[in-house]
Amino acid sequence: MNCKEENDNCTDGSRNNTKKMLKCVVVGDGAVGKTCLLMSYANDAFPEEYVPTVFDHYAVTVTVGGQQHLLGLYDTAGQEDYNQLRPLSYPNTDVFLICFSVVNPASYHNVQEEWVPELKVCMPNVPYVLIGTQIDLRDDPKTLARLLYMKEKPLTYEHGVKLAKEIGAQCYLECSALTQKGLKTVFDEAIMTIFHPKKKKKRCAKCHRSARREQVTAVGQQSQPGDTGPAPLCSPSHKAGSPWEGKHGVLAESSPGSRQTRAVATARACGRDKLGAVSSPASGPGSWI
Repeated sequence: MNCKEENDNCTDGSRNNTKKMLKCVVVGDGAVGKTCLLMSYANDAFPEEYVPTVFDHYAVTVTVGGQQHLLGLYDTAGQEDYNQLRPLSYPNTDVFLICFSVVNPASYHNVQEEWVPELKVCMPNVPYVLIGTQIDLRDDPKTLARLLYMKEKPLTYEHGVKLAKEIGAQCYLECSALTQKGLKTVFDEAIMTIFHPKKKKKRCAKCHRSARREQVTAVGQQSQPGDTGPAPLCSPSHKAGSPWEGKHGVLAESSPGSRQTRAVATARACGRDKLGAVSSPASGPGSWI
């Protein structure tokens, strides 16, 4: 772990080995900005160049309550082609970030139709936080023109809060990987969820912790090669076949057959049957293959 030079508390490599690893996995539709979200946070800079489809696993040193931990950040591919491979990165996860783009209504719809059911099958006891990405595009003329042409509108903060309550998320937060607005808060909340998860039925007030919550400070980062799973591009995209109509009130449902096929594939990949019962030993340590 290469720590920042000004950090005097992280100079001994042997001490790093004693740190507890916390695992955060990011899921969501392809092209909603998951890779840019992680790279912008881990590198403290938005990737200006082409983002490769292979994203390395990052480990960021964080301090919680005066004690240092390693936060492992795992990217996943949102495309259906990887339904059976993606769950291989789920074991030992401490918290999930379910992402959708605020300028891609279909990705918002798929949170409830695809991603929450997948996590409930594979990792039913792991908490998750709902994240709205690409908020900088809410005012982007080209993006607005594209949405207008498709008779759609950007999603609002209220849409996110409503969905978070419906799916039992810890809370709803939104951010921009480009401007980094709200970015640190997203991962601070993820870390606090690991240590202090809220009960699912507890109402999520403005989706921010009280002023008394422990301070979380990122003090360094390291790229760890070996996680070779494909990752999506960062540009916003609309998923064909799931139009968003009117005042964000009507959505065309996905094909029941398609959802059932995905559910079966996911259950098999997770070592569970369709009802979530364990049918085979769990997979090994959570690394992308």
